[in-house]
Amino acid sequence: MHDMTVTVDAQRPAPNHPLGSEAQATPPYHAEPTAAASPTPMQQAHEAATVPVILRHVADTTSRTLDRGEPLYLQGEDAGSTYVVEAGLVALSLNARPDRERIIGLAGPGDLLGALTAGQLEYLESAHALSHGVAIRTVPIDQHATVDGSGTPVLTAALSHAAGEHLMRLTRLLEDSETPVPARVARTLLRLGERFGQSLDAGDGATHGTHRVRLTLPLTHETIANMVGAARETTTSTIEQLRRKGLVQGTRGRYVLDVVGLADFAHDATAASLAS
Repeated sequence: MHDMTVTVDAQRPAPNHPLGSEAQATPPYHAEPTAAASPTPMQQAHEAATVPVILRHVADTTSRTLDRGEPLYLQGEDAGSTYVVEAGLVALSLNARPDRERIIGLAGPGDLLGALTAGQLEYLESAHALSHGVAIRTVPIDQHATVDGSGTPVLTAALSHAAGEHLMRLTRLLEDSETPVPARVARTLLRLGERFGQSLDAGDGATHGTHRVRLTLPLTHETIANMVGAARETTTSTIEQLRRKGLVQGTRGRYVLDVVGLADFAHDATAASLAS
């Protein structure tokens, strides 16, 4: 039994992926516009997960574009804004060690970052652009209240969801700290496939009885090493091992993942570590 599942939609338009037309994925928030008519309560709950609706319920926002490597905010700075990623990929990291960045997660189109909870005084992590042309919409925290007050539940629901995602990332970091590096690498690839991957059907190169996901992101071995908290050399060795086993195909940020095989590999690596 494994706790990794992939729920991507291969038919979702490519613009929802951080790299635009280069790949396809289904983000937590769908960026398609929604009707302006007053929704029923159930419809409003659904619309809380859409970027246009979120932005429609705040009084003022500003846009900016980041180049690759450019910081959005730094851990410990005063938390003055919530940020919505409209395009591109953002890395979230902790200042755990002065000699190594620890990436706790990647954010793509529709994700909310920065100030996520009421009374948050400082940013809990750092954020920088991992791809070129990252488009960001800035929502100052004093704009969290809407013009007429009617949209507060919409933004509150989106912020609550984003805060939950952040808590999940930290929980996974803690869980992974008790597992060997090979298991961490496999789990990280699975999670990236779940969030950003494109599911392949039999006609796209998957063999019968397997579940394969195409993952196209600007991922270097150094980036993956920073995500799993390991040396780059160890991470590279693990990826080569996964490649030899046929669990990962491709290179330079363009991978095809064997979901079931990676889950089995992570489970077996963890079990072997506990038994030794």
